[in-house]
Amino acid sequence: MTREQAVDALLAGARTEAATPPPAWVPEPISSVEVRRAWMQDERRDDQREQSRRYEELRGWWILEMVTTRSPLTERMRLFWHDHFQSGEDKTHYPQLMFRQNALLRRDALGNFGDLLHVVSKDPAMRNTSMAPAAAKAGRTRTSHARSWSFSH
Repeated sequence: MTREQAVDALLAGARTEAATPPPAWVPEPISSVEVRRAWMQDERRDDQREQSRRYEELRGWWILEMVTTRSPLTERMRLFWHDHFQSGEDKTHYPQLMFRQNALLRRDALGNFGDLLHVVSKDPAMRNTSMAPAAAKAGRTRTSHARSWSFSH
């Protein structure tokens, strides 16, 4: 088998969609800025608790997907790109956005880097992560950003 044939065989079995069903809340709409501005303090606190709970559930779902997938290369590359682009819970309040980014990275993980870069740059979960220069001035490193949604929690 040539190298090209080996690569083709490896990529032929790669999945671009998750094998396990996502959490039930994933398709729920995110409250608009106007609605959130009208919330009282206790509503904001309740929302923050709910989003934290959902992030824990999303992490569990992702771990299950990595363990049970029939396409480990896809999940490894999805993890690689997640670390590379450094989005996370500390910058993306709503886990629905992280799930969508997870699906985007899985879909394009093994494709053309230029195409991936283009779609990731438009991803809503990345909008709040463009603060890297400010973080660098504050002495935070690349690793601290990646850890925000990693498995070290």
